Formats: sequence, C-alpha cells, structure tokens
Amino acid sequence: MQRFKSWDEIEPTATEAEWKLKEAVEAGDVCVLGTGDLPPEPDDWSNIDPVLCIRGTVMRYFIDMHNQSDLHLCGAIISGPLDLSRTTIHCEFRAESCRFHDPVNLSRSEFQMTVSLIGSYCRRLNAEKSIFLEDLVLQETTIQSPGTIVLNLRGAKVGGHVSLYKGKFFGSVDMLGAKIEGQLILSAATFFDLPNDDYARPTIILQSARIDDALILEEKTLITGGISLVAAQVGTLVDDPDCMPALGAQANGFVYQRIIGETSAHKRINWLSKFEGGGSNKKSNFAFRPQPYKQLAKVLHDMGHEADAREVLYVLEKKLGAERRKALRQEIERLRDTSPALGRHIVKHLLLGADHAIDWLQRVTVGYGRKPFRSIGVLAGLILTFWMLTLAAWHTGGFAPNSSIVLTSPDWATYDTRSTRPTPRNPADHWSETTISGRDWESFSAIAYAADVVVPIIDFGQTEAWAPSTTRGPAGVILWWARWVFTLFGWIVTALGAAALTGIIRRE
Repeated sequence: MQRFKSWDEIEPTATEAEWKLKEAVEAGDVCVLGTGDLPPEPDDWSNIDPVLCIRGTVMRYFIDMHNQSDLHLCGAIISGPLDLSRTTIHCEFRAESCRFHDPVNLSRSEFQMTVSLIGSYCRRLNAEKSIFLEDLVLQETTIQSPGTIVLNLRGAKVGGHVSLYKGKFFGSVDMLGAKIEGQLILSAATFFDLPNDDYARPTIILQSARIDDALILEEKTLITGGISLVAAQVGTLVDDPDCMPALGAQANGFVYQRIIGETSAHKRINWLSKFEGGGSNKKSNFAFRPQPYKQLAKVLHDMGHEADAREVLYVLEKKLGAERRKALRQEIERLRDTSPALGRHIVKHLLLGADHAIDWLQRVTVGYGRKPFRSIGVLAGLILTFWMLTLAAWHTGGFAPNSSIVLTSPDWATYDTRSTRPTPRNPADHWSETTISGRDWESFSAIAYAADVVVPIIDFGQTEAWAPSTTRGPAGVILWWARWVFTLFGWIVTALGAAALTGIIRRE
C-alpha cells in the first residue's frame, strides 16, 4: 500500500476535503466536512464527492507526520483502507459520523491517547494485539460484515474503557484474551450474526478476557447468536439478566467479584439457565457445568444475600442429580453388547430407583443441606399422619397398656377381648377411666404418642405406657406395623436435619 512521506506527494491529487483536513490538523481544530452528519453511502465509490472524500492513505500520512496534533474528523467518507497497524500513535484519533469503505486496521499498534469512532460506519475493525493506553470508544457506530469478525480485539490491552454503547455489530465481536483495565460497556448495543444451528461460533467472544473494572450489559442490549464468557474475569458485573441471549451462552469458568443489578435468586437462576446446557436450548452441544452456579452463590453470599445463595446451590444440587442419573443411564447403555437385556433392565431400574430415592429424600427433608429447617416440617407431617392413624386405632379399641404386669392383672383381664365376658368397645379407654389402677396409669394422648414414635430424640412416656394391639381390630394391626415405618423415617429425617444444621452434608 502506498505511503505518503510529504504533502508534496499528496498535493497534485488532493481533494477539497483533504486540504481542509490539512488546515485543521495544522491549526489543531476539528475538521468538519459537509453538515458533519454521517454521509449516505455513495452510489459509485469510484466517484466520491471531493468535498467529503479523504483517502485512508492520506489520513495515515497526517497521523504519521503530525503525531503531536490530534486528528478530529467529522462527516467524512474514507475511501480505501485505513491501515494504522504496527506503529505507535501519539495523538488522539477521533472519527465522528464518518463512513469507511474498507476495513480499518489498527492491529499490533500502540495508541497513547484515546481512539474514537462515534456514530460512524465501517465494514470491519481489526485491533488484534494492539495496546490502547487510554480509551477505545465505538459509541453508536455500526460495523457490518455478517459472517465475519467485524471487531477483532484478540489479545488487545486497554488501559482505559472500551465503550460499544448503542453500537450495532453485524458479525462477531472477538475479544479473546483481551485485557481491559477499565470498563467494557455493551449497554444498549445490538450484536447480530448469521444464524448457526449449534451456536458453535458465538456473536460475542469474551473467552479468557480480563476486565478489571466492570462489564456493563444492560439497557436492553440485544445479542443474537450467543456469548462466550468462558474463563473470563470481571471485577463488577453490571447487567440486566434479561439481556443475556436465550441460546448459546457459555460461562464455565466465568469469575466476577460483585453484582450491581438484580440479585434475587429467581431472576438469577433463570439467568443461569441460559448458560451452557442449563436452559431450554435443545440444540446446545455444551455439557452442563456447575461452576457458574457456584460462582453466583459465592458472590451472593459475599454480598450478604445468604438466602438467595442457598437457593442457587439448591437448584445446582437438583441439576447435578439429574446429570448424575443421565450419566448412569449412559453407562448402563454401554453395557448393551456385553450383558443380557434383562440384566441391564433390572440394574437400570434398581440403580436409578435408588438414586432417585436418595435424591428425593435429601431434597424433601433438608433441601440438600441448604434448607435444614425443612426437616422440621417433614417431621411435623409424619407426626400428623401417624396421629390420625393413632386416633383411629384408639377409638376402635386397638390399644392396650404396654406393661406385662398390667396385661396379666385381674383388672385388665376384665377387658381382654379373648375373655368370654362382655367387654366395652374401647377396653383401654374404659380401663383407664373406671379402674383405680387404670386411673393411676399414664394418660393416653394421641398426638404425644405420635411424636414419641416419630421423633427419636424426645420421650413423652407414651410408647412405654401404651402399644397397639394386633388382636383388637384392623386399626391396631395397621398401627402396629406402621410404627416401624414411621420410626425409621423419623430417624432418617432427624439425622439428616441434624447433619444439615451442622453442615456435614453440605458440599461447598
């Protein structure tokens, strides 16, 4: 590409706009062409209005030769490529409402002052591995070349902010490995690329990027085609969860220190569900990753939102259980060629049934250790259920004193249904109300008896005094067998609740 070394080389073919640019640069003024607004695209790029046309090679000359004077241009049409690669630029470069016909190449250069394209239009901008000591501003700028990388900041280093505020990017934006000391502002911008069925090429690539200050993603930013935040590091995440694309979001290894914005568990869990494998994306080829959930829970906890953090971890445990059973099914399916079908069928149902049962028990009783007080509600439910069975057995005469001395006493023998003498419908109740020994016996309480059976760590004395009888009707028989089941579940729920309260079964 031609490089001008003096104005004498340019002068014979200089356009009116280039003369005006020379005067503005030498005077340190802004060069405003036409109305200063973005010019419409020329019908014939080989015949551009000389009042607006500046060649890219001429702009490079002014940047090279007048490196101490800022170049501020408005309303120009830039013909030919603007190549500022592999150089050091000392001046501020600002193109406002300018239209570039060819790609802008800023790669592998060092810009010691701010570079701005505001309200402008170009086809591609390449700043791969460039160093910007101050800001890179692309506000309200349109970069359009669908199916290509329209903004390449791979490996770039920016000492200030990168602003794409209200920009429109038709193609992918690649910031792989970029390091930004200030903010990355994506608010109110539009990112659109050509459809891709499996979203293997995200529209925004922030993989392994480091943003020391803040990633700002709000004000109805539109992202079509996905975003990759894999292994990205951000100081502060300032976002609207609804701005995250519904499909193709990847965030495994995404680390941030704090959130400014929505922190409710409900909103953030829906936000996380959009990440790889976690949402409704049936076309996603990405495996489910737990790290985004753990990261969110950690940040919410550190910010003082402990309840929301526990809810996030609770949802994570549910998803991990589903993933575990999915892997188990796949493992069993791999035995297809080496084991009988009946054996596989039995093993599948046994293993999956056991896993489902254990998962259900942990979820219902203690919320996987995240909601330990849920066990109190479960115990209360068991007590109420057993209480109803106890009432049925008592009122149908299915109880007897639980003492060998009482059972062999003459007073109780009067009420024994095995006797030929007439007996009352409820022998235990009648005995405790009408006999002296019965009145001195432990009074029966159905709810206390139920609590005695279900909760192993308390003792109301009911189970020592009373017991269901298997000879006094079906209600007593049912209760006699049911107490073993309820006692077992009571032990399990109590043990899980105690373990959850002490943090034993939490998996941080």
